[in-house]
Amino acid sequence: MKRLEHRRGQMLALLAATGAVVVSWLAAARPVSATAAAPLEGRTVTRIDLLADVSGISRDRVRPLIVSRVGDVFRQDDLARTLRNLQASGLVSEAEVFVESVPEGVVITLAAWGRVQVERVILRGDLQVRERDLRGVLAQGEGEPLVTSRIIRGVYDLENYYQRLGYLAASVRAKPQIDYENKTAVVVYEIEAGPRFKVGEISFEGPVEPFSAVELEGHLRMGTGKTYRHREARADTERLEKWLFAKNHRVARVGPFESLIDWDGAEVDITYKIDVGPRFHIEIHGAEERRLRRKGLVPFLKDTRYDEAILLRSIERIRAYYQRQGYFDVEVDWTESSTEELVHLVL
Repeated sequence: MKRLEHRRGQMLALLAATGAVVVSWLAAARPVSATAAAPLEGRTVTRIDLLADVSGISRDRVRPLIVSRVGDVFRQDDLARTLRNLQASGLVSEAEVFVESVPEGVVITLAAWGRVQVERVILRGDLQVRERDLRGVLAQGEGEPLVTSRIIRGVYDLENYYQRLGYLAASVRAKPQIDYENKTAVVVYEIEAGPRFKVGEISFEGPVEPFSAVELEGHLRMGTGKTYRHREARADTERLEKWLFAKNHRVARVGPFESLIDWDGAEVDITYKIDVGPRFHIEIHGAEERRLRRKGLVPFLKDTRYDEAILLRSIERIRAYYQRQGYFDVEVDWTESSTEELVHLVL
Protein backbone atom coordinates (compact mmCIF):
# COMPACT_ATOMS: atom_id res chain seq x y z
CA MET A 1 0.00 0.00 0.00
CA LYS A 2 2.84 2.41 0.84
CA ARG A 3 4.46 1.63 -2.49
CA LEU A 4 1.20 2.35 -4.30
CA GLU A 5 0.74 5.66 -2.45
CA HIS A 6 4.30 6.62 -3.33
CA ARG A 7 3.66 5.90 -6.99
CA ARG A 8 0.43 7.87 -6.88
CA GLY A 9 2.39 10.73 -5.37
CA GLN A 10 4.85 10.58 -8.26
CA MET A 11 2.04 10.67 -10.79
CA LEU A 12 0.28 13.52 -9.00
CA ALA A 13 3.50 15.51 -9.06
CA LEU A 14 3.75 14.90 -12.78
CA LEU A 15 0.16 15.94 -13.34
CA ALA A 16 0.67 19.12 -11.33
CA ALA A 17 3.69 19.97 -13.44
CA THR A 18 1.84 19.40 -16.71
CA GLY A 19 -1.40 21.09 -15.66
CA ALA A 20 -3.54 18.02 -16.27
CA VAL A 21 -7.17 18.32 -15.14
CA VAL A 22 -7.62 14.81 -13.85
CA VAL A 23 -5.64 15.22 -10.66
CA SER A 24 -8.70 15.63 -8.49
CA TRP A 25 -10.22 12.28 -9.25
CA LEU A 26 -7.01 10.27 -9.67
CA ALA A 27 -6.21 10.70 -6.01
CA ALA A 28 -9.55 9.14 -5.11
CA ALA A 29 -9.46 6.37 -7.69
CA ARG A 30 -8.25 2.85 -6.90
CA PRO A 31 -6.51 0.18 -8.94
CA VAL A 32 -8.80 -2.35 -10.52
CA SER A 33 -9.59 -5.38 -8.38
CA ALA A 34 -12.15 -8.14 -8.65
CA THR A 35 -14.28 -6.85 -5.79
CA ALA A 36 -14.12 -3.14 -6.65
CA ALA A 37 -14.68 -3.45 -10.38
CA ALA A 38 -17.38 -6.13 -10.29
CA PRO A 39 -20.25 -3.68 -9.67
CA LEU A 40 -19.12 -1.69 -12.73
CA GLU A 41 -19.44 -4.63 -15.12
CA GLY A 42 -21.88 -3.94 -17.94
CA ARG A 43 -21.71 -0.15 -17.70
CA THR A 44 -20.61 1.98 -20.65
CA VAL A 45 -17.03 3.20 -21.05
CA THR A 46 -17.35 6.97 -21.48
CA ARG A 47 -13.69 8.01 -21.52
CA ILE A 48 -10.21 6.51 -21.57
CA ASP A 49 -7.28 8.59 -20.30
CA LEU A 50 -3.56 7.89 -20.48
CA LEU A 51 -1.11 9.19 -17.87
CA ALA A 52 2.60 8.62 -18.42
CA ASP A 53 5.80 9.87 -16.88
CA VAL A 54 7.61 10.10 -20.24
CA SER A 55 6.60 11.67 -23.52
CA GLY A 56 7.63 8.56 -25.43
CA ILE A 57 4.49 6.74 -24.26
CA SER A 58 2.05 8.53 -26.53
CA ARG A 59 -1.62 7.77 -27.08
CA ASP A 60 -0.88 6.77 -30.67
CA ARG A 61 1.61 4.12 -29.55
CA VAL A 62 -0.59 2.79 -26.77
CA ARG A 63 -3.99 2.86 -28.52
CA PRO A 64 -3.50 -0.47 -30.38
CA LEU A 65 -2.72 -2.14 -27.04
CA ILE A 66 -5.95 -1.03 -25.32
CA VAL A 67 -8.73 -3.60 -25.64
CA SER A 68 -11.55 -1.40 -24.30
CA ARG A 69 -13.01 1.35 -26.48
CA VAL A 70 -15.20 4.35 -25.68
CA GLY A 71 -18.81 3.21 -26.04
CA ASP A 72 -18.01 -0.41 -25.24
CA VAL A 73 -19.47 -2.30 -22.31
CA PHE A 74 -17.00 -2.33 -19.40
CA ARG A 75 -15.43 -5.76 -18.74
CA GLN A 76 -12.70 -6.71 -16.27
CA ASP A 77 -11.23 -9.21 -18.72
CA ASP A 78 -10.58 -6.39 -21.21
CA LEU A 79 -8.59 -4.50 -18.59
CA ALA A 80 -6.53 -7.57 -17.74
CA ARG A 81 -5.73 -8.09 -21.43
CA THR A 82 -4.78 -4.42 -21.76
CA LEU A 83 -2.32 -4.71 -18.88
CA ARG A 84 -0.76 -7.81 -20.40
CA ASN A 85 -0.43 -6.02 -23.74
CA LEU A 86 1.29 -3.05 -22.12
CA GLN A 87 3.73 -5.21 -20.21
CA ALA A 88 4.54 -7.30 -23.28
CA SER A 89 5.09 -4.23 -25.48
CA GLY A 90 8.30 -3.23 -23.75
CA LEU A 91 7.13 0.38 -23.61
CA VAL A 92 6.49 0.42 -19.88
CA SER A 93 8.23 -0.84 -16.79
CA GLU A 94 5.01 -0.74 -14.76
CA ALA A 95 1.36 -0.07 -15.52
CA GLU A 96 -1.88 0.24 -13.56
CA VAL A 97 -5.50 0.78 -14.51
CA PHE A 98 -7.78 3.06 -12.49
CA VAL A 99 -11.56 3.01 -12.89
CA GLU A 100 -13.94 5.79 -11.80
CA SER A 101 -17.69 5.59 -11.71
CA VAL A 102 -19.45 8.58 -13.28
CA PRO A 103 -23.17 9.14 -13.91
CA GLU A 104 -22.78 8.31 -17.61
CA GLY A 105 -20.83 5.08 -16.99
CA VAL A 106 -17.14 4.55 -16.18
CA VAL A 107 -13.90 6.37 -16.91
CA ILE A 108 -10.76 4.27 -17.39
CA THR A 109 -7.34 5.75 -16.71
CA LEU A 110 -4.16 3.97 -17.69
CA ALA A 111 -1.14 5.00 -15.60
CA ALA A 112 2.16 3.97 -17.20
CA TRP A 113 5.71 4.29 -15.96
CA GLY A 114 7.97 4.22 -19.00
CA ARG A 115 11.14 2.28 -19.50
CA VAL A 116 14.43 3.86 -20.44
CA GLN A 117 14.51 4.08 -24.23
CA VAL A 118 17.71 3.97 -26.29
CA GLU A 119 17.92 7.09 -28.44
CA ARG A 120 21.25 6.32 -30.10
CA VAL A 121 23.80 3.56 -30.38
CA ILE A 122 27.26 4.89 -31.14
CA LEU A 123 30.19 2.80 -32.41
CA ARG A 124 33.43 4.63 -31.72
CA GLY A 125 37.12 3.89 -32.14
CA ASP A 126 39.26 1.91 -34.59
CA LEU A 127 36.48 -0.05 -36.31
CA GLN A 128 38.28 -1.45 -39.41
CA VAL A 129 34.89 -2.85 -40.46
CA ARG A 130 31.85 -1.18 -42.01
CA GLU A 131 29.67 0.26 -39.29
CA ARG A 132 26.56 -1.09 -40.99
CA ASP A 133 27.87 -4.63 -40.64
CA LEU A 134 28.66 -4.11 -36.96
CA ARG A 135 25.20 -2.75 -36.22
CA GLY A 136 23.72 -5.89 -37.72
CA VAL A 137 25.39 -7.87 -34.93
CA LEU A 138 23.93 -5.87 -32.05
CA ALA A 139 20.93 -7.09 -30.07
CA GLN A 140 20.29 -3.63 -28.55
CA GLY A 141 18.82 -1.32 -31.18
CA GLU A 142 17.90 2.33 -31.29
CA GLY A 143 14.32 3.22 -30.38
CA GLU A 144 14.05 0.13 -28.18
CA PRO A 145 13.86 -0.25 -24.39
CA LEU A 146 17.24 -0.38 -22.68
CA VAL A 147 18.02 -3.97 -21.66
CA THR A 148 21.25 -4.55 -19.76
CA SER A 149 21.65 -8.14 -20.92
CA ARG A 150 21.42 -7.00 -24.55
CA ILE A 151 24.20 -4.48 -24.04
CA ILE A 152 26.45 -7.11 -22.46
CA ARG A 153 25.57 -9.56 -25.20
CA GLY A 154 26.50 -6.89 -27.75
CA VAL A 155 30.04 -6.73 -26.34
CA TYR A 156 30.54 -10.47 -26.74
CA ASP A 157 28.83 -10.60 -30.13
CA LEU A 158 31.01 -7.80 -31.49
CA GLU A 159 34.20 -9.40 -30.21
CA ASN A 160 33.18 -12.77 -31.67
CA TYR A 161 32.36 -11.10 -34.98
CA TYR A 162 35.79 -9.46 -35.10
CA GLN A 163 37.51 -12.74 -34.25
CA ARG A 164 35.68 -14.50 -37.07
CA LEU A 165 37.15 -11.88 -39.41
CA GLY A 166 40.67 -12.44 -38.10
CA TYR A 167 40.88 -9.60 -35.56
CA LEU A 168 41.85 -11.90 -32.70
CA ALA A 169 42.93 -9.10 -30.35
CA ALA A 170 39.82 -6.95 -30.83
CA SER A 171 38.54 -5.22 -27.69
CA VAL A 172 35.00 -3.90 -27.12
CA ARG A 173 33.65 -1.95 -24.16
CA ALA A 174 30.10 -0.71 -23.61
CA LYS A 175 29.38 2.64 -21.95
CA PRO A 176 25.65 3.36 -21.55
CA GLN A 177 24.85 7.00 -20.76
CA ILE A 178 21.45 7.19 -19.08
CA ASP A 179 19.27 10.26 -18.55
CA TYR A 180 17.03 9.03 -15.73
CA GLU A 181 14.93 12.18 -15.69
CA ASN A 182 13.85 11.84 -19.32
CA LYS A 183 14.28 8.05 -19.35
CA THR A 184 16.51 8.04 -22.41
CA ALA A 185 19.90 6.50 -23.02
CA VAL A 186 22.82 6.63 -25.41
CA VAL A 187 24.80 3.40 -25.67
CA VAL A 188 28.42 3.82 -26.72
CA TYR A 189 30.56 0.89 -27.81
CA GLU A 190 34.27 1.67 -27.64
CA ILE A 191 36.03 -0.55 -30.20
CA GLU A 192 39.69 -1.26 -30.84
CA ALA A 193 39.91 -3.74 -33.70
CA GLY A 194 43.67 -4.19 -33.56
CA PRO A 195 45.66 -5.99 -36.28
CA ARG A 196 44.20 -8.57 -38.61
CA PHE A 197 45.98 -11.86 -38.03
CA LYS A 198 47.45 -13.82 -40.93
CA VAL A 199 48.20 -17.52 -41.34
CA GLY A 200 51.84 -18.27 -40.61
CA GLU A 201 53.32 -21.74 -40.97
CA ILE A 202 51.11 -24.69 -41.91
CA SER A 203 52.21 -28.19 -40.92
CA PHE A 204 50.76 -31.68 -40.80
CA GLU A 205 51.11 -34.13 -37.91
CA GLY A 206 50.79 -37.78 -38.88
CA PRO A 207 51.48 -40.05 -41.87
CA VAL A 208 50.89 -38.17 -45.15
CA GLU A 209 52.51 -40.56 -47.65
CA PRO A 210 52.20 -40.86 -50.61
CA PHE A 211 51.50 -37.10 -50.61
CA SER A 212 53.80 -34.24 -49.67
CA ALA A 213 52.98 -31.46 -47.21
CA VAL A 214 53.20 -28.96 -50.07
CA GLU A 215 50.64 -30.91 -52.11
CA LEU A 216 48.25 -31.16 -49.17
CA GLU A 217 48.59 -27.46 -48.36
CA GLY A 218 47.73 -26.66 -51.97
CA HIS A 219 44.22 -28.01 -51.34
CA LEU A 220 43.57 -25.74 -48.35
CA ARG A 221 41.56 -22.61 -49.02
CA MET A 222 43.26 -20.76 -46.16
CA GLY A 223 46.94 -20.93 -47.01
CA THR A 224 50.00 -19.18 -45.63
CA GLY A 225 49.70 -15.39 -45.72
CA LYS A 226 45.91 -15.34 -45.89
CA THR A 227 43.66 -13.87 -43.21
CA TYR A 228 43.20 -16.33 -40.36
CA ARG A 229 39.65 -17.45 -39.69
CA HIS A 230 38.93 -20.22 -37.24
CA ARG A 231 35.79 -21.31 -39.10
CA GLU A 232 37.72 -21.52 -42.38
CA ALA A 233 40.42 -23.64 -40.76
CA ARG A 234 37.75 -26.05 -39.56
CA ALA A 235 36.19 -26.13 -43.03
CA ASP A 236 39.61 -26.88 -44.53
CA THR A 237 39.81 -30.11 -42.52
CA GLU A 238 36.61 -31.32 -44.20
CA ARG A 239 37.74 -30.00 -47.58
CA LEU A 240 41.08 -31.82 -47.42
CA GLU A 241 39.46 -35.02 -46.16
CA LYS A 242 37.04 -35.10 -49.10
CA TRP A 243 39.93 -34.54 -51.52
CA LEU A 244 41.68 -37.57 -50.02
CA PHE A 245 38.50 -39.62 -50.44
CA ALA A 246 38.44 -38.64 -54.11
CA LYS A 247 42.05 -39.89 -54.35
CA ASN A 248 40.80 -43.30 -53.15
CA HIS A 249 42.08 -42.89 -49.61
CA ARG A 250 38.58 -43.44 -48.26
CA VAL A 251 39.56 -44.18 -44.66
CA ALA A 252 41.60 -40.97 -44.34
CA ARG A 253 41.13 -38.70 -41.34
CA VAL A 254 41.98 -35.01 -41.12
CA GLY A 255 41.66 -33.01 -37.90
CA PRO A 256 41.32 -31.68 -35.43
CA PHE A 257 43.77 -28.82 -35.92
CA GLU A 258 45.84 -26.87 -33.44
CA SER A 259 46.61 -23.16 -33.70
CA LEU A 260 49.58 -21.36 -32.16
CA ILE A 261 49.04 -17.59 -31.93
CA ASP A 262 51.90 -15.13 -32.19
CA TRP A 263 50.31 -12.07 -30.59
CA ASP A 264 53.26 -9.80 -31.29
CA GLY A 265 53.61 -10.81 -34.92
CA ALA A 266 49.85 -11.09 -35.55
CA GLU A 267 50.26 -14.56 -37.07
CA VAL A 268 48.74 -17.97 -36.43
CA ASP A 269 50.60 -21.21 -37.11
CA ILE A 270 48.27 -24.14 -37.87
CA THR A 271 48.98 -27.84 -37.41
CA TYR A 272 46.52 -30.31 -38.95
CA LYS A 273 46.44 -33.80 -37.51
CA ILE A 274 46.18 -36.25 -40.40
CA ASP A 275 46.20 -39.93 -41.24
CA VAL A 276 46.05 -40.51 -44.99
CA GLY A 277 45.57 -44.26 -44.50
CA PRO A 278 45.70 -47.00 -47.15
CA ARG A 279 44.30 -46.77 -50.65
CA PHE A 280 40.82 -48.17 -51.25
CA HIS A 281 39.81 -50.46 -54.12
CA ILE A 282 36.37 -51.95 -54.82
CA GLU A 283 35.19 -54.71 -57.15
CA ILE A 284 31.47 -55.01 -57.88
CA HIS A 285 30.07 -58.16 -59.48
CA GLY A 286 26.50 -58.55 -60.70
CA ALA A 287 25.66 -54.84 -60.72
CA GLU A 288 26.77 -51.63 -62.42
CA GLU A 289 28.91 -49.40 -60.23
CA ARG A 290 27.63 -46.35 -62.12
CA ARG A 291 24.01 -47.19 -61.24
CA LEU A 292 24.83 -47.81 -57.60
CA ARG A 293 26.59 -44.45 -57.42
CA ARG A 294 23.76 -42.63 -59.19
CA LYS A 295 21.14 -44.09 -56.84
CA GLY A 296 23.18 -43.11 -53.77
CA LEU A 297 23.48 -46.73 -52.65
CA VAL A 298 27.24 -46.61 -52.02
CA PRO A 299 27.89 -43.25 -50.27
CA PHE A 300 31.44 -44.29 -49.34
CA LEU A 301 32.29 -43.95 -53.05
CA LYS A 302 31.42 -40.25 -52.86
CA ASP A 303 32.31 -37.98 -49.96
CA THR A 304 31.70 -40.28 -46.97
CA ARG A 305 34.44 -42.13 -45.09
CA TYR A 306 34.46 -45.88 -45.54
CA ASP A 307 33.97 -48.07 -42.47
CA GLU A 308 32.07 -51.22 -41.56
CA ALA A 309 28.96 -49.39 -40.40
CA ILE A 310 28.53 -47.45 -43.65
CA LEU A 311 29.24 -50.66 -45.60
CA LEU A 312 26.46 -52.58 -43.81
CA ARG A 313 24.00 -49.72 -44.39
CA SER A 314 24.95 -49.68 -48.06
CA ILE A 315 24.34 -53.44 -48.39
CA GLU A 316 20.85 -53.01 -46.89
CA ARG A 317 20.13 -50.16 -49.32
CA ILE A 318 21.28 -52.25 -52.29
CA ARG A 319 19.18 -55.21 -51.20
CA ALA A 320 16.09 -53.02 -50.69
CA TYR A 321 16.60 -51.29 -54.04
CA TYR A 322 16.69 -54.56 -56.02
CA GLN A 323 13.71 -55.97 -54.13
CA ARG A 324 11.71 -52.89 -55.14
CA GLN A 325 12.67 -53.73 -58.70
CA GLY A 326 11.10 -57.19 -58.29
CA TYR A 327 14.26 -59.19 -57.47
CA PHE A 328 12.91 -60.52 -54.19
CA ASP A 329 15.54 -63.26 -53.82
CA VAL A 330 18.51 -60.93 -54.35
CA GLU A 331 21.63 -61.70 -52.34
CA VAL A 332 24.31 -59.15 -51.53
CA ASP A 333 27.56 -60.56 -50.13
CA TRP A 334 30.86 -58.89 -49.41
CA THR A 335 34.43 -59.69 -48.52
CA GLU A 336 37.17 -57.35 -47.39
CA SER A 337 40.90 -57.66 -47.08
CA SER A 338 43.14 -55.00 -45.57
CA THR A 339 46.85 -54.24 -45.46
CA GLU A 340 48.79 -51.13 -44.51
CA GLU A 341 48.78 -50.09 -48.16
CA LEU A 342 45.34 -51.23 -49.42
CA VAL A 343 41.75 -51.92 -48.42
CA HIS A 344 40.19 -54.29 -50.97
CA LEU A 345 36.40 -54.68 -50.97
CA VAL A 346 34.45 -57.13 -53.14
CA LEU A 347 30.66 -56.84 -53.49
